[in-house]
Amino acid sequence: MTRYILTRFFLMFPTLLGVAVLVFVLLRVVPGDVVEMRFASGQNQFVDQKMLDAERAKLGLDKPMWRQFVDYLGGLLRLDFGRSMWTGSPITEE
Repeated sequence: MTRYILTRFFLMFPTLLGVAVLVFVLLRVVPGDVVEMRFASGQNQFVDQKMLDAERAKLGLDKPMWRQFVDYLGGLLRLDFGRSMWTGSPITEE
């Protein structure tokens, strides 16, 4: 019985890693850029490219995809789910 529980426990990690990869990829495949949608939803329809680039840098979207994934996994391991890209409040509060 102990062996069965340990086996199931260790099989949980590849499953969680697979779910994390799937969620990350699905969030990146969705059409549209969250920064552009965020600024387009307000009154300003015309936003300076420098402002968009600064916001992408603030959110970490200017980094390579592998680095974004490493940061994402690091946050998950620390149980830090980050801040909402829309409201700026912590995800755990929403």
